[in-house]
Amino acid sequence: MAGSCQQKPGQQFGSTLYKGKEVDEAFISPTAARILGGHKSGLSCARSHPGLEKLGTKQPGVVYFATKFPMKNHNKDADSIFLERSNTRVPLKFDPSFTPPKDISLEQIIGLNPFKDWCNDLDRELESQRRRHSQIKSATAKNDIDIDIDVNDDADIVQINGITITSLVLFRNNKLGFVNLNVDGKWKKSQVSIPGSVFMRGGSVAVLLIVRPKGIEKSGYIPSYEDDDGYAVLTVQPRIPIARLSMAELPAGMLDDNSKFEGKAAAEIQEETGITIQQSDMVDLTGLMESHNQSGQPTATTLKARGLYPSAGGCDEFVRLFASVKEMDAEQIERLSGKTGLGVAEEGEQISLQLVPMKQLWCSSSDVKTLAALQLHDQLIRCGLL
Repeated sequence: MAGSCQQKPGQQFGSTLYKGKEVDEAFISPTAARILGGHKSGLSCARSHPGLEKLGTKQPGVVYFATKFPMKNHNKDADSIFLERSNTRVPLKFDPSFTPPKDISLEQIIGLNPFKDWCNDLDRELESQRRRHSQIKSATAKNDIDIDIDVNDDADIVQINGITITSLVLFRNNKLGFVNLNVDGKWKKSQVSIPGSVFMRGGSVAVLLIVRPKGIEKSGYIPSYEDDDGYAVLTVQPRIPIARLSMAELPAGMLDDNSKFEGKAAAEIQEETGITIQQSDMVDLTGLMESHNQSGQPTATTLKARGLYPSAGGCDEFVRLFASVKEMDAEQIERLSGKTGLGVAEEGEQISLQLVPMKQLWCSSSDVKTLAALQLHDQLIRCGLL
């Protein structure tokens, strides 16, 4: 193959192989040229160059792909991601009206955990759509099914044509935090656009922490919250996005790059309430829900969801809900109520605690996490899973 990897953006190459598939034409995007600069193995260095591995070429189910693709589909200002399961290439670019910070690149966005999770989920959905449509066509052609649908009109097929980064939110020390993007999605036949404005922030965990006095007969999980003499521990803090200076809600926190669900849940309890909970004392309410089939028996498979989605119309956030029961001395419980000075001050947190009787929890907070956790907790007990 002609050429070297001391390439200039836009340099074309002849036929080559990539992951065993022949590529007739190739293109080095500005980002790829920067990553591959100084190497002399042509486009074959896409397989071995550590910079591209960091972009996720070995991520299960999704390949991030910024080195070559057919010229007819190329936007010279964009890189792209390649969704391997569905064999879908999606251009990725910054909005021309947005100037990203000089230290933030498309590679970093591609490597962000929420973006990788989102790409994996999108890839899986597109492949499921392709497979389902193919099966319907095949069965209809064989007269195996009688279905009232024109399988050739592609009316129910969703196309993803591109992703545009419109703005970014940086955390402390200029760490990449939230991403705002627009996804160009259309119904294939009509070419009518599908709403695709996304506030990308990733997953979080929340914990229904129940405290009870030591020495009472009831322990563990009570048949119903209506019979529970314990208290739910809520955190109270300002929530500026909803114009509230005081909001009572479950202790919660974002997942970071290294977070395990249970470990993060226990850490948030310690950080926001001062109470130490062992990971082994955590019950994953959403996990139990997902592993429960209609017959009421646990199953080895789970639903596709990563958790519960509080705002699926505009945000990728999923919430994993946990529960834990903590027995304490009556004096300790009394000191918890109204406790202040909690949270991470450097992050602007000033958290106080509120103890709410379990019997009154359903009408004591407008926090959707609280109500969802209470409902799951109660239903799982009724099903014998707690």
